[in-house]
Amino acid sequence: MNLLKLAGVAVAATMALAPISANSLTVLAVGTDVTVTPLTTGEIQYSFGQLASDFFMFDTPINVRDTFETQIEGNISGTGHLSIGTYVDPFIPRGEGSANVLLSLGGPLAAGSVTAQWGTGPAVDLSAGTPQLISTLFSGAGTGNQQPLFFTWTGLTSSQQLSANLAPVPLPAGGLLLLTALGGIGLARRRRRKADA
Repeated sequence: MNLLKLAGVAVAATMALAPISANSLTVLAVGTDVTVTPLTTGEIQYSFGQLASDFFMFDTPINVRDTFETQIEGNISGTGHLSIGTYVDPFIPRGEGSANVLLSLGGPLAAGSVTAQWGTGPAVDLSAGTPQLISTLFSGAGTGNQQPLFFTWTGLTSSQQLSANLAPVPLPAGGLLLLTALGGIGLARRRRRKADA
């Protein structure tokens, strides 16, 4: 009886793990899988090469505050996704990252077959091949405040070129509020001095 229970547990465990093993995770590293090229305009280009049916994760987070612009290039096919960690540093005290994401197509794709999502922002459909603007909010600087950038593709029968440009957009509201508060304090002191005189 115990052997039957053990066999049943083993079969259930095998069935539960089957979907996980069907979708493996490939970790991509700089140098072996990803080429990093500094461009003369102060931009950095990350070339991911050919990404087919798999789940890919880039093991090096990208500092979107490090350069004027970060370019991501790759060819995608089949069904899979690419996850890239992004962060801002230095950035005080917080900032917004903005990405202009363009998918160059080799042919028409079904709606929803290629999407991009940055952090907690909404998923954006890239299958039409038109530039799409996506953004995310960083709560602080450094790798501890990463926002993942996800590209997902489904059922691509031919290779498609994916191109994304990431550029930092600072949030000036905090600085403006601080300057306004300091100006208000200075004005209040000046009025108080005039009233006392």
